[in-house]
Amino acid sequence: LATTPAEFIRQRDEVSARLDPFDAIRSISPRPLLIVHGTEDRWVPVEQARRLHAQARQPCRYVEIDGANHDFAWHRGRRREVVATWLAGTNV
Repeated sequence: LATTPAEFIRQRDEVSARLDPFDAIRSISPRPLLIVHGTEDRWVPVEQARRLHAQARQPCRYVEIDGANHDFAWHRGRRREVVATWLAGTNV
C-alpha cells in the first residue's frame, strides 16, 4: 500500500525516535553491508545514505544510482544488477 507523504514522515519520525540508524550502522560489522541509494530520492535524501556509509564499518559497499528516486521506478534493472552481483560476491 502506498502512503501519503505526511504519513511517511510521521512513521519515519516515530521510528527515528526509537532507533538512530547512524548509531546502529556501526554494529552491523563484521557482517557485509550493501547500501544502494538513488540520487533523486525525495523521501530519504542522498546525504543521509552518504552519512550512513561514512559511519559504517567494513565490509561495506555503497552504490549511488544517478537519477533514481525512492522506489527506483526507472532504475530497477540497475538496482537488481547491483544487489545480485553483491550477493554473488562480485563488485559492480
